[in-house]
Amino acid sequence: AKSAGSGYSTDKKASFLALFDKVEFQRGDLIYLNYIPKTGVVASFKAKTGKNVETMGTTPGLQFKMALFAIWLGPNPAQASLKNGLLGK
Repeated sequence: AKSAGSGYSTDKKASFLALFDKVEFQRGDLIYLNYIPKTGVVASFKAKTGKNVETMGTTPGLQFKMALFAIWLGPNPAQASLKNGLLGK
């Protein structure tokens, strides 16, 4: 909602969140969100006890990437201190 309020809207929120319904996460698991130009945001995870990174799926579109990353790096982030940390401030 904060991303959309800052001008970063997307209609792909539900399909992105559905990727996470397919996995049962445990504390210590790692989640990777990588943007690949002309492809989209690839969501992957590595179980704390596993060795392999598993791809959950891809959500296409630059607009989706901008909305997703605005959660942490946009003008109205979910947590300002996290944004500053990510930017090395």
